[in-house]
Order: sequence, then C-alpha cells, then structure tokens
Amino acid sequence: MKRVLLLFLLFCLFRSESDFWPWREHLHWSTDVIREECRIDPIPSVVDHNENINCTSELERIWNPSTEQFLRFATSIKDFHETAQQLQDSLRKLQILFKAPLDETNTWASVLHVLNNDTVDYEIVFSYCASSWEASSNLTNFRSLLQKTCSFISTVRSQIDVGSSPFEERVRVLVIGGGPLGLASSIESHLKGSRTTVVEKRTDYTRNTWFDVHGPPWSMALDKLKLWGIQFQDMEHVRHQEADNMIGMRNQMLERFLSKVASMIGIEMRYGWELGTICSDDSKNFAILHPRSNSTFNLNACQTHTNDSLQVEFDVILGAEGSSSKVREFFNITFLPQTRFALPNKRVVQVENLHQPSLIVNFSPVDGECPRLKKVSSGYFLDPHFPGFSIEGVTSVWKRFYSTYCSMQILMTREIGDKIVSNYRTWRNVSEEDNRWQDKAFPWEKIRQVADMLIERPITTIHSLKKMIPKKSNKNWDIDVVNVVIYKSSKNALLWEPPGNRLSIASLVGDASVTAHYRLGVGINNGFLALKELGEMISDLNSVGRSHLQKGDPNIERFKEIIQEKEDRARVRIDRLVQFQLSTMFYEAYCEYAVFFDFSKKNYWETQMIHYQDKQSEEYLSLTLKQLLNNCPAIQELLK
Repeated sequence: MKRVLLLFLLFCLFRSESDFWPWREHLHWSTDVIREECRIDPIPSVVDHNENINCTSELERIWNPSTEQFLRFATSIKDFHETAQQLQDSLRKLQILFKAPLDETNTWASVLHVLNNDTVDYEIVFSYCASSWEASSNLTNFRSLLQKTCSFISTVRSQIDVGSSPFEERVRVLVIGGGPLGLASSIESHLKGSRTTVVEKRTDYTRNTWFDVHGPPWSMALDKLKLWGIQFQDMEHVRHQEADNMIGMRNQMLERFLSKVASMIGIEMRYGWELGTICSDDSKNFAILHPRSNSTFNLNACQTHTNDSLQVEFDVILGAEGSSSKVREFFNITFLPQTRFALPNKRVVQVENLHQPSLIVNFSPVDGECPRLKKVSSGYFLDPHFPGFSIEGVTSVWKRFYSTYCSMQILMTREIGDKIVSNYRTWRNVSEEDNRWQDKAFPWEKIRQVADMLIERPITTIHSLKKMIPKKSNKNWDIDVVNVVIYKSSKNALLWEPPGNRLSIASLVGDASVTAHYRLGVGINNGFLALKELGEMISDLNSVGRSHLQKGDPNIERFKEIIQEKEDRARVRIDRLVQFQLSTMFYEAYCEYAVFFDFSKKNYWETQMIHYQDKQSEEYLSLTLKQLLNNCPAIQELLK
C-alpha cells in the first residue's frame, strides 16, 4: 500500500503544470476570500511552488488554536503535495466542525479525534488530487463554509482578554468535568488568559435532558452563548421563545457546541479520563488522571500511580463533575441538604427533611416523534399545574416532549408523594431480583390518569400505558421515583496549602456547588451567572502572576483577597438560588399552591407568582400575603 501511495505522489509531482494546476486560481480566490472575510494578516509562505499556496497557511491559521503551534507545524511542510494535503485536511476539519450535527447521529469521540489529529490520510489526498477541485459545488460549499467559519472564529476570539500578563505568568486551570458548566467555565477561564485543560470521563455526548436557556434579566446564559457564536450552528429541534428571551435545547447539543468553542480557542480536551487523586511536590501541584476503564479514586494514590496514568499540573482546579464531586471530596468541603428559607413576611423558617416527591416517566417515541399532547381550545398545551385540579396528590406535571426525548416529571404533594416513595422503596428492596416487583412498586393508576389527561391518544388501561413506556437496560420500566432535595456546599472557593512549596486555588462549579431542581430550570442558568465571578477571579490571578503562588511570597495576602471576593459573591448568588428553590418546593408540596414565574424580573424571589387552586371552578386565585400565610396549615405550624 505504501508503494502505491508513493507512486501516486510521484505521479502527481511530475504531471504537467496544465494538468496539475487547474485549481491554482481557486486557491488564489480562496486566499482573497480569507483575507477579506477574516481580515487577518497573511503568514509568510513556507512553500516555494507558488505564493497562492498561502491559502493553506491562512486556513490553518484561522483554524489552529495557536499561531505559534501552527508556525511550528507549517515549517515541517516540505513539498507541494503535503501542502495540498494540509489544505484538504483543513477543509475536512471545517466540514466536521460545522456539518457534524449536534445530536446523537454524530459520534463525538471520533469527531474530536479527527479535529485533534494531524496524521496524513492518503485516501483523502488521493480523492482530492483526482478531483482537482473542479466541481463548482466544491467552490460553493467551500465559500459558504469558509464564511461561516470566519464569522464563528472571529466572534469567539473577539472575547479574548489576556490583559498585560506575560504568557508564563498566566495560571494553569484544570477543569474536572466536561458537562455544560464545566465546558463553559473552561471557555471563560481561557478567554481571560488562563492555560486550560478539561477532563471528562465520557467519550461521547449523549445526555438528552432539556435545558431552558434564558437571557437577561433572569440569566446571562443566552447572551453568553451568542457571544460565543451559537447562532452560527445548525441545530435542529431547538425551541425558540422570543417573548421569554429563551431557547430550549438538549443537554448533548449544548455540550457539543461548547466543546467546539473550547477546541477552537485552544483548550486541551482530555476525553475518556477520570480524576484519580490530587497531589503536590516541592515544585508543583498536580492531578493524577486514569483512563476511565481503570479509574479508582484514592486520596493516598500519589505514590502508587500506574504507567497508564497521567499527571496534569494546575494552579486552579475547578470541580465541575456534579453532585458527587471528587474535587469537593478531596478538599473536605461539606455538602448538606438545605432546610432553611424565608417566607414572604421575611420570617426565616426551617423545615426538617424539606423535599418534593417526584415521578419521572419516559415514553417511547413513535416513528421518531413523541406521543402527541392534548391542546386546549386556544391551541396551547395544558398548563403544567392543570392536573392538580383533579388528580389527587399531583401538584404539577412538567413535560419535555421534544424530538425523541419524551419525559414527564410528575410532582407530588408531600403527604401522598411520601407514601408513593415509601411503597416504591419497600418493594424495590424486598424483591428487586424479580422484575414483577415493579407492578406493585409504581403508582400505575396515578401515572395512567396523568398520561390520559395530557396525551392526545386515550389511555384507558394500565396495559395500554405500559406499551408506551420503554424499559431500561436492566429490564426495569423507565420510571424513576425520587425525592427532590437541594444540597449546598459549605465553600465555593479556597486556597490550598499542601506540604510542598506551591499553592493552588480550588473552586466548585454547578451541581458540585449547589444542586438544582430540574423542574425549575435554574441549574444551567445559575451556572452561567457564575461565569462573571469566575472570569474576574482568573483575570485577577493572572494580574498577580502564577509565579507568586508559593509559600512565603509577599503576594499571598492578595491571593487570599481574590479568593475571598470570589467566595463572597458566590455565596450571595447561591443563597438566593437556594431560597428560591426551597420556597417554591415548599409552596407546591406542602401548601399545594401553584407557583408560576415572571422571567422579566431580575431577582429569583421576585419571579414567583403564587396562586391558590380552586378545584371547583378550576381557576387560579392570586393570594395576598395574609392569605398566603393563613391558607397553608404547614406555614401556620411553622409560625407557632
């Protein structure tokens, strides 16, 4: 095979100029387009054949995360054929970047491999040289792709603000967890000048939960995504609600987009790796990573890591790996359920074991679509609180029926919901080996009533309901019975002073810091609000310089001030979020009120619109402060 490829390259090299160069003018045109569209200065050609080949250099420059990295790479180009190959490779990367869908039809691990792999693909060279770029469709696609690429890249890179810090003084940031907020935090850190690495144990993005991503004043998430170029992506099955300044999108779509941005600006992506432990020596602090297939978290493993492990140095480590954060565990940061919140009269109350019982029921799509939902005469779907008028024990039902993701979250009153959860746990623990336990563990009739009310197709029997619900890999029905509980960490940021000479900063992101109620849609939006305080901390750290992060340095007090500023701001934001979630859960599960939200309000608690459900008239009645306090026995009990 190698001989064939060598003969082919020699054949291309010695073909006549008229045969071989029919696309020279196309390269020249492409160079002009690049210079016009991207407005970048040309890199001096490293190829002797023709100055028009600079097109390759231009393409590589706008793609490559690092100009320095590209220049080192470009000097290795020895002849025209390698240049042509690299031009094709650049185009292939751009096609992958924009044409690869943001859903499960694209295996993201292979895409990332191609994007980060500069090895020669001679099969592509063969087909590329043979076609000679003569097809008009190639030029059309190339121009369109190029324009979109340049717009995307210029949009993202216009956000870079490294200040005046020299490169060697910029902090190394290690992000553990490559979900939406881990990726967003890595991008924000990198744009503020840090040298950033993301570690994610998955090798593909497949999570199908949906996010409602809001703009201001409720959140900065949508505006931030636009700053990063989400408008240039081809995304199907995205819900736009202009009136609410919100879009709805699946988790995996958001993760894929953010990973594109991260790759574009030069963040090092480590997929398929997991945190083993965190270590220090006299000169550095570092994390030990293991391949996911061989990963065990051992706090004392610094001296026993294996040959397949990897060391990554850091100055700042961000724990973004969810509610079971290993980073949080390593730094002994407590993570406790929250029970205190303020009533509208400013009275702070404590509710032991505050929770909201919940059922999550997933339905099978039919012909690639979710079951059709009922609509009222006005053409709108039934509102989430409507089932609470007639189905005992149900406060609201939150539907996520988009594309092939068909999920209902049924929220329950505390009294009836607790019985359902208790019954489920009893049967699951007694006879989980026998799948028939599920017939008695799940509240089938309650689920049938809800489904029959909301789904267009009549569901009159439990048998017909079961036909609509898929089974998991363990042959259990795709139903989850959970108590929603809000957890919060005791700290968000701290200065780590290990036995060695180097100091580091640790901070928590997303669910590692505070969990979110899925129904409220606040987790992702609150996480984007945190980016501002993170970005300012990174900028401040860079302004001092990483060389000063060592014991005995006179700048240590300044580092402590920076971290305390981050902690104080995070604490205010998180406490507001906890207050909002706990009060909403309490009003719904304990008082059986219906809580709506006005997303035009800036503060969480100002968005709440609390109503009493009149079950006779099936109307929502607004409540005065006095009525809100007096009409709920659970509140009266707390005020005694």
